[in-house]
Amino acid sequence: MIRVNLLSLQHEKQSLFFRKLIKGVSLITNSSLSIFWFRQDLRLHDNPGLIAAAKMGAVIPIFIADQENAIEWSNGAASNVWLYHSLKALNDELKGSLRFLRGNPKIVLIDLLKKSRAKTVIWNRLYDQKSIKRDTEIKVELTKMNYTVKSYSASLLWEPWEICKQDSTPYKVFTPFYRKGCLNGKVPRFPLKIPKLDLAPKDQFCGISNLESLKLLQVKPWEKKIPKHWKIGEKAALKRLETFIKNGLNGYKKGRNFPA
Repeated sequence: MIRVNLLSLQHEKQSLFFRKLIKGVSLITNSSLSIFWFRQDLRLHDNPGLIAAAKMGAVIPIFIADQENAIEWSNGAASNVWLYHSLKALNDELKGSLRFLRGNPKIVLIDLLKKSRAKTVIWNRLYDQKSIKRDTEIKVELTKMNYTVKSYSASLLWEPWEICKQDSTPYKVFTPFYRKGCLNGKVPRFPLKIPKLDLAPKDQFCGISNLESLKLLQVKPWEKKIPKHWKIGEKAALKRLETFIKNGLNGYKKGRNFPA
C-alpha cells in the first residue's frame, strides 16, 4: 500500500513537471521567438534590429566570437579588453540573458535555431566586404531552410546606396559628397529609445563563465589598468556623449585646426 502511494506520488510529480515544461514551451512558441545577433552594436539604445525583434515577441540575445575569420580579423589585445568589458556591461543590462557563443556563425546560428525553435534571426548590418559576403551566405543558407533573416541599419546616417551621384555611382570626393549628397539626402532619423524586451529564459550559453571561455583577456597586469582609467559600456558612453555635446563642441570651429 505504501509502495503504491509512493508510485502514485512520483507519477503526480512527473506529470506536474511535464505540464509546467509544456506550458513554458507554449509561452515561447505562441509568441514569435527570434534571435538577435549582437555584433558591433553592443547597446540597447538606438538599436533598430533589437527593436524589431522586441516587437515580434520573445528575444534570444546572442554574441558570437567568429572563429572562422579569427586569424584574419583578430583584434589587438587592448581591443579585446574593451570588447570583454563592453560585453559584460551589456550582459548586465540584459539581466544575464546574453548568450556567449563561438565558432562559425552560420553553423552556430543553424544549431541554435534548431534547439530554440526560433524562426527568425535579426542583426544590424556591417559594411566591410568580408562581413557582407559572410552575412549574405548566412542569409541565403537560412532562407533555404525556411528561416527568416532581417537586417537593419544601425551605424550610418544614410545607407551607402542612398547617397550617390546622378549616375548611381558613389562619390569619391568629400565636398560634393557632403554638399550634393548628404545635404540633399533625407533627414536622418532621431535616436531610438530602449525597447521593452521579453527575454527568453536563460540557457547553458548564458553566464560570465561563457564570456570567460571566449578568452578575450590574457590575464596581463596592464589589462586591469584600462577599466580603472576608462568607464566601458553603453551607459558610460552616453554620459561621455552628453558631456561632449554640452562642452566639447564649444570652440570646435577653431579647435579642429589643432591636431592635438
